[in-house]
Amino acid sequence: MKALVIINPNAGNGELIKNTSWIIKRFNDRGIETDVMLTSKRGDATEYIKKYAEGRKLVICAGGDGTLNEAVNGVMSFEAKKRPDIGYIPCGTTNDFAKSLKIPLDINNAVNSIIGGKPVPYDIGSINNRYFTYVAAGGAFSSCSYATSQDMKRILGHTAYVLEGIKEIPAIKAHHMKFEFDSGNTLEGDYAFVAVSNSKSYGGIINLDKLGVDTADGLFEMTLVKLPKNILEVGKIAISLSSGDYDKSVIDFVRFSSCRMTVEPNELNWTIDGEKGDLSGTVDIKNDHNAVRFVVKEMKYDIPTDIPD
Repeated sequence: MKALVIINPNAGNGELIKNTSWIIKRFNDRGIETDVMLTSKRGDATEYIKKYAEGRKLVICAGGDGTLNEAVNGVMSFEAKKRPDIGYIPCGTTNDFAKSLKIPLDINNAVNSIIGGKPVPYDIGSINNRYFTYVAAGGAFSSCSYATSQDMKRILGHTAYVLEGIKEIPAIKAHHMKFEFDSGNTLEGDYAFVAVSNSKSYGGIINLDKLGVDTADGLFEMTLVKLPKNILEVGKIAISLSSGDYDKSVIDFVRFSSCRMTVEPNELNWTIDGEKGDLSGTVDIKNDHNAVRFVVKEMKYDIPTDIPD
């Protein structure tokens, strides 16, 4: 098998680039012939895949959720029948997507999961024709992921996002949102935050596991947070989102396969898989059912790492 390996050398606190030679040797020893490309700027992963992945059976992406988003956008540029499968070595800060598919967070185990794994289908989303892997979010706190510096992420990890989010609390405001769903149903209201996801968690805090998320059912989960009226409601929202027991007095929840969303006023901070999304006004959100396949193998126990020191 011939695979294209895309590596973000800035991911994983330097552990990823440090062990690149070991990773490639591991794949080659198992009969996976690899060509390796290192990213140096935003968009590289997408362009590398468009140029070099044609005819390959597998693309392996090593990096954070932003790098994975670029890899997915590259794979989606091919016709459905010609899209390579995707293997993922997660080296981000929160790794919500990897947790949803039970992809090991340890580099060694992630490599083993790809080698011994099987392709499983996964729904991909598009928002105004831009693909997202697991979440598109707008409103309060949605800018935290891209506003947090890389240095802060490396030093503090997930805590860096929390600190950035606390800074936003005084500026929380509601936006009037209208939704027209493919089912013919509509929804309208004032909300401080909206997230469309295909994941059991996102942001390292928001938990949807109890809602029975299926990442290959052709449906998205939409979480809509109402503007808190007082500090007690802020606490109620936080508990609901982290526990997965949604309180309807402060949160609305909808499942759908496509919808048109209109925001008033137009200014709404968006993040798409952790990266800034330049969107405003009306957006069309669609689920591309089973658009790609990820190669995964659930690891029932941790294999002792054999990555050299």
